Amino acid sequence: MSGSASSPWGSRQTVLLAAALVLAAFFAVISEEFRSPSVLLDQSCNWVEVGILAPAMLVVILIGGIDLSVASILALVGVSIVRLHAEAGLPIWFAAAAGLAIGAAAGALNGWIMVAARIPDLVVTLATMAIYRGLAQAVAQNRVHSGLPESYRFLGDGLVAGVPAQWLVLIAVWAVLYTAVHHGRFGRTIYGTGSSERAARLARVPTARVRVMAYALSGLAAAVAAILFTARSNTARSDDALGFELDAITCVVLGGASIAGGRGSVPGVFLGFVGLGLLRTGLDLKGVDEIWQRLTTGAMLIAVAALNERIAAARTGRRRGSPAESPASR
Repeated sequence: MSGSASSPWGSRQTVLLAAALVLAAFFAVISEEFRSPSVLLDQSCNWVEVGILAPAMLVVILIGGIDLSVASILALVGVSIVRLHAEAGLPIWFAAAAGLAIGAAAGALNGWIMVAARIPDLVVTLATMAIYRGLAQAVAQNRVHSGLPESYRFLGDGLVAGVPAQWLVLIAVWAVLYTAVHHGRFGRTIYGTGSSERAARLARVPTARVRVMAYALSGLAAAVAAILFTARSNTARSDDALGFELDAITCVVLGGASIAGGRGSVPGVFLGFVGLGLLRTGLDLKGVDEIWQRLTTGAMLIAVAALNERIAAARTGRRRGSPAESPASR
């Protein structure tokens, strides 16, 4: 299996790394600001939340699902944390813990609805994308909430030995998910469910539980991203993180994962995240309007998804036509 948990590195990752280096070199030539380490450091901090969402989105896509609700969960958790602290008087870290619980519960609810009602993932998360955003608006009451304590804001703008604190959270999330997906039983059940849910059930894999766990993990990642987002901006609004779900999905697809499930890797998604971050940062520094950046991202998502499926089909054809498999060789 090309995307198996045991072999996350491959030729595609080499191509992605080369593409990221070429992209970085291109923008370094055409943009003086892009060559400034301080500017890049500042810009990279704007992408941390997407970096938290992307590897968890991979887990959902590996089982053949999709989660369009993550940005709405992020907004709901963000306004909930700020209101629990500022108006309910809950200590900020208790409010943050409550936010993590809200995120995980929202994600688990997505999975439970899919399993219990047998509704496709796309339909469920499209509906809950609207529901959770509506709940965020109800909690926020059309106001911008701010005034978070300095100890909490340290997560968003503090430095640890010269390294942004939010980077350390990002690294920890990637390390945990890399280990879980590629070096544990959880990863094997995820790949097995995505490759063939029927075969996984015959092998006594609890596929319903796996689906709920995958979406709960996605919701939990959205909650972690919400904590970093509110800590960095010192505000929370109901319209925060619009479009983050598209960016997370793009990172996963750029990394070589199949939307059909069963194929993809955490290192691939990381390189997709770096590549998309470099592209959007370069365009932003060159003053390209956000509308055109979104159009570029959407077009790239379609093109890369089509390319991924062509590569997968070609590999399958080569395996079927190999001498070891051909009738003439038997």
